[in-house]
Amino acid sequence: MNERFDCRPENIFAANGPCIGPDAFEVGTEVARHFAEDCRIGYPRPHIDLPSATRRRLITLDIRAENIQQSGECTVANPDRYFSHRRDGGETGRMAALIGIRAQ
Repeated sequence: MNERFDCRPENIFAANGPCIGPDAFEVGTEVARHFAEDCRIGYPRPHIDLPSATRRRLITLDIRAENIQQSGECTVANPDRYFSHRRDGGETGRMAALIGIRAQ
């Protein structure tokens, strides 16, 4: 977006919708090593805090922390509201993402 559309990171807003939460996102050590800062201990296997990892990555791209919103909803923990690939054994619904550029 910065290169192609001349967007400035300080003017970018991001929203992280419902996703697998840290209590449900169990991974193997081969995945956990890529998420060292967002890996949770206290479980038999490593767990990843995906919302925190996403937020941290956006901030490293110079997006302002106050411009990042997160739903805080775990798709695995809310079966009445969301599909979850892991929870539902591959039976999933559909999702959508929106990206837009507002003219100045």
